[in-house]
Amino acid sequence: MALFQEAPLKTLAAQRVNNDRRYSYEGYTRDSLTKSLLSESKIKFDSGVKDFDIFLSHSFSDKDIILGLKIKFENYGYSVYVDWIDDYGMDRTNVTAHNINWIKQRMRASKCLLYAFSSNSPKSKWMPWETGYMDAFTEKVAIIPVVTTIQNSFTGSEFLGSYPYVEEASLQNSTDDTLWVTDQADRQLYTRFDSWLKGGKFSHH
Repeated sequence: MALFQEAPLKTLAAQRVNNDRRYSYEGYTRDSLTKSLLSESKIKFDSGVKDFDIFLSHSFSDKDIILGLKIKFENYGYSVYVDWIDDYGMDRTNVTAHNINWIKQRMRASKCLLYAFSSNSPKSKWMPWETGYMDAFTEKVAIIPVVTTIQNSFTGSEFLGSYPYVEEASLQNSTDDTLWVTDQADRQLYTRFDSWLKGGKFSHH
């Protein structure tokens, strides 16, 4: 199995940005569509039209990596919530009562939280709070380690050491990759991501 690498994720992100201006990182808060798109998103959410498989907790400093992860998981068939994309124009730089309530609603409408671990994530003021809230709400939290070179395992420090992590590997007798969730305490314990998302248990392999 292998962890997610930065370079391929950035390539996916760059391709998407070239094709859709809404994903342009530098201008999204100033775009004239911000207000209308955010209002449209709220209407859809309030009417129960949209929920998500994955709430992607992340540092905005990793925006290009995060867009790549969103695309990657969507290519696997999962719906992924990223605040500055799905609630286009949300200002996550300010921790306000409105933003906190909005993020709570989005987490309650998501099946799990994936914590995108990188060198920037310890600097985030949102990620520890999001993780704690979602853990209490669903107990369905896992880490996505993002690395710069090929690595096959992850060891988290402090509270991150208590959660399983997500990685990619092909199925036996297949060249197609799939997603797996691995127990940090015993890396022989793992299950497919789709099974974990539905409450499936880890098993030894």
